[in-house]
Amino acid sequence: PTCEECSETTAETHCFNCGADFCGECFKKTHAKALKNHKKGPIHEKKELMYCAQHKNKPLEFFCKLEKVLLCSSCAITKLSGQNLIALEDSQDDDNRKFAQNVRKLEEKSKSLVESIKSVDELLKELETRTEASSAQLNRVFEEISEAVGKRHVAALESLKVLSTEKRKSLLQYKAELETPLKQIKACQTLVSDVSSHSSSPSSSTKELVETVLSQTEILIQKSASLVPKNKTFFVVNDSMQKIKSLLLRCGTCCEDFAPGNLLNATMIHGPFTQSPPYELTFSSKSPNSNDASLINNNYQNGIVTEHEHEQQWIKASFALPVLIRQLVVSCPTNIAGCKAATHLNEIAVLQFSNDDYKWVSVGTLSNVQDGVASLISLPNPIEARYWRIYADTNISLSSLFLFRNDFLIANPFQGGTFRQTPDYSLSTSSIYSGLECKYENLVNSDFGSGVGTVYEPNAWIQATFEVAVSISRVVLSGPNTMRGGWNADHTNGRELQYSNNNQDWTKLGVVKDVQNGVACVITIQPAITAQYWRLHSLNYVATGCFFLLP
Repeated sequence: PTCEECSETTAETHCFNCGADFCGECFKKTHAKALKNHKKGPIHEKKELMYCAQHKNKPLEFFCKLEKVLLCSSCAITKLSGQNLIALEDSQDDDNRKFAQNVRKLEEKSKSLVESIKSVDELLKELETRTEASSAQLNRVFEEISEAVGKRHVAALESLKVLSTEKRKSLLQYKAELETPLKQIKACQTLVSDVSSHSSSPSSSTKELVETVLSQTEILIQKSASLVPKNKTFFVVNDSMQKIKSLLLRCGTCCEDFAPGNLLNATMIHGPFTQSPPYELTFSSKSPNSNDASLINNNYQNGIVTEHEHEQQWIKASFALPVLIRQLVVSCPTNIAGCKAATHLNEIAVLQFSNDDYKWVSVGTLSNVQDGVASLISLPNPIEARYWRIYADTNISLSSLFLFRNDFLIANPFQGGTFRQTPDYSLSTSSIYSGLECKYENLVNSDFGSGVGTVYEPNAWIQATFEVAVSISRVVLSGPNTMRGGWNADHTNGRELQYSNNNQDWTKLGVVKDVQNGVACVITIQPAITAQYWRLHSLNYVATGCFFLLP
């Protein structure tokens, strides 16, 4: 250290009274007269002497045997009895110095322990507060679950009542079917009895009547008997209670908004598909019969089947971040024995989403999923979530699970007839491919194999501009497979159909899908959309053989 007096020379001496470091010359100058009795020592010993907490610059020179504390000279004066004081006369004395250090360490340890105890007390208080808060939160959660179970209980009873009524109606119908031949048999028996009472030998007409009635009733009996259920559990025990049990079980998995009547109807769609963004696939269990580890490879025959060792079965897709999903594609495998969409998915499996992988919300029950074929399901509204799963209380089988941010606009082939564009629109394009012409007439005629195409560019579009906003409910497109340059439906499918009312802010209606080469394909827009500007947009090429926009 540097001398604190001259700030130039290296300090050699420490004054324990001043609490400062000095070089040899500066110490002599400052301590020549009034401060000549100050205690000094080598610079390396300054940390070993302790100073009074009250009188900062005064070293501790005495020990009070009564209070067991170290004192400086100023503190010592205040003590009434000097006989309890022990003077630490020489700071160089090892025993005294060690003794002083140990006493001070004891004081520091005592303070440290007091602070530690204080910290523990604060933690105990915080623990109590958090425990109370957590208990209150748990109570609220279980109250919500109890309320949900109560609602499901009422719904289950209503469901049981409805099913019971339906079964009763069916049984009464079966009973009526059986009573008809019984009445004919009894009438015949009465006739035979009357005839027998008047004659010992029945006439040929009576015998013929008996044979006729017997033949007719035999047919009716066989028909009626075929309608009677062979299983005595026909009532509601097996088929109904399983559904009711499923309904109640879903309450215990922190699911909300489960509506059995909310069916997510699937429609067939042609692939292939690409999953973007990717997701992590997990499942509640995996049967040995499963013959595929992925559900995004466009193989609709192989897939995954869960094992029914638990009440809750699920196949889950987990994204890295929440994703806005509008549609999904699912299918049921055909190369796994016993797997059928009717028994493993349709009106059994539920689509659910979550953002914490704990509290799940049900969107609806899958319906019309087909075996070995891609089936498209459009959500009622776009949903942003990180976790998605297909859930049921029985085995689930899936061969594909694609989750899309885009809306697919399915184009259906239109066979026969022609279209007339009304009102007319002005055609424009971002560019025009060499050898082609940007003509309105090329897109509103019956030659669906030839039309308009752009060059390769990151913002390619074919645009229709009306004089005023027009309500559009149908868009007709076709693959330009006879147009020179190697064009086909691949340059139409996958393009976005967009609309705008200021030619600047564009809204994506969806992604075109299933347009065929040389065939007019109709995209239905429900509800109809009113806009002045419409266009097909792409990040590379875009082409179409026709472009009708119809009310």
